[in-house]
Amino acid sequence: MSAKTPAAASISNDDIETCLTYCTQAFAQLEALLHVIKQQAPEHSITARLASLGEHLACEMENQVDCILGQLPAEVAITSEVTQ
Repeated sequence: MSAKTPAAASISNDDIETCLTYCTQAFAQLEALLHVIKQQAPEHSITARLASLGEHLACEMENQVDCILGQLPAEVAITSEVTQ
């Protein structure tokens, strides 16, 4: 049985913004990839349908992360509890 020690970790807004920006870029790349798969798949195939679903989901997640980025308070550190 391992003991868990709580520790306060401060995460700057710059770090959060960087991470969320990378997430936005990754969702955009995923959306583009799934779009190509959809275009290359036979029309009305399960592959085309699943790629279309994934493309729309990636787009929605990209938009969600963009909204979160827009709501970050300026110059405030966010503190979370981390267990080691």
